Amino acid sequence: MIITEFDRENYLLRDQLIDLAVLIYPTDYQKEQRTAEELLKANKVVIAAIEGDQLVGFANAFPKSDTVWQQENCFVDPRFPDEQIAERLSAFLRDEIVAVGGKTLIS
Repeated sequence: MIITEFDRENYLLRDQLIDLAVLIYPTDYQKEQRTAEELLKANKVVIAAIEGDQLVGFANAFPKSDTVWQQENCFVDPRFPDEQIAERLSAFLRDEIVAVGGKTLIS
């Protein structure tokens, strides 16, 4: 499994993101392209966990100020419970926030 920046231009990955969001939060997200647009807004740092060619986890954060970022979501496919995906996503997200000048990531 790899943890990496989410490829916003990969439409297969975007479709998998919609499916994962609906799987985890069926009352909050609909199976529509705007779901991906909302989760992948340009001002957000977005991270993917990928196993083979399948998205198995996702995390994102947005800036609250110049140095403070808010983690918005962390989705993990329930078929991968023992992989520590959420922890790995959060650690990578923190590193990416620091790389763009952030100092604090709040959940």
